[in-house]
Amino acid sequence: MPSTPTGTKPPTGWSRYCAPKQVLQGESSVACLAELAGAALAAVSQHLAKLRLAGLVKGRPEGTFVYCSAADDHVKGLLDQALFHADHLDRDLPEAASSSATQQA
Repeated sequence: MPSTPTGTKPPTGWSRYCAPKQVLQGESSVACLAELAGAALAAVSQHLAKLRLAGLVKGRPEGTFVYCSAADDHVKGLLDQALFHADHLDRDLPEAASSSATQQA
């Protein structure tokens, strides 16, 4: 399994698509992301903490919850491209002009 930019591996059971897509769509609680990924809350929380340290995700605390989202529009574009690429690899599709992120670039 490939490492993340921070050198850690994603939590066991971490879905390659559901959590990143959710972060791309806007804010989500860590608990929601853990449920979507089918992973332990602590594992997802630690993974997101590493992504926050790398400046890729921002967290907004509210009460006992932390809501995470992509750090900025640049990160959203990168995430959109990564998901587009992974989808093409999984479906064995040829490279094509990308989705909205390429059009915005």
